[in-house]
Amino acid sequence: MSQNALQQEESRPDAELVSLCIANQADAWHELVVTCREHVRWAIVHTGRSQGVLFTEHDLEDIESSLFLGLMVDDARRLRNFQGHATLRGWLRVVAANLAIDRARTHRRAARRNLALAFPDDHDDHSHPLNSLPDPNADTEEALQRRQLHERLHALCAQLSPEDQRIFDLYFIQELDFQTISERTGITTAALYTRKNRIRQRLTALAKKDGWFDDGARNAR
Repeated sequence: MSQNALQQEESRPDAELVSLCIANQADAWHELVVTCREHVRWAIVHTGRSQGVLFTEHDLEDIESSLFLGLMVDDARRLRNFQGHATLRGWLRVVAANLAIDRARTHRRAARRNLALAFPDDHDDHSHPLNSLPDPNADTEEALQRRQLHERLHALCAQLSPEDQRIFDLYFIQELDFQTISERTGITTAALYTRKNRIRQRLTALAKKDGWFDDGARNAR
């Protein structure tokens, strides 16, 4: 967001604009969206990055729509909570950040479910980062295949540095946000975002070198 946009004056005082919106004047709602949307989007993007999530355009539009529509429903009940202790734009940035945190948690839960399919639990080695994942309860043949896959994944993760293994555990397995991981590791949130991508790329490269994708091609045939 540009500094000019952040400092842009609203055409009406906050209290007046809020009162007109509560009175359901269409032009007031339009003015609220126009003057505050960029601030809301900035808060969503910034919060997503702090949570280690890069929102898609669909995510951004969906969160924005939920926020502004949420202000209108139930006789503008949420908007009536605005007390004027902060600017309207500042208050909406807080509301947007809370919605973005909820969406980021949803993304991480989905990512964890996907990881759980590829990283089943192994109770024989409780020290390994992957051991917090649930048992897939597969049948005997599938369990054997998953066991073999899990052993190969253990071998891949063992090639990561101890610090990268710890970050892998904290982010992908324990689903901690970047701020919490930063406090535990002393690594900045910006560096963690880069580190997370590097770990994923490293594991992918190791898997290719180990012939995983070749195996998949042979199995497909």
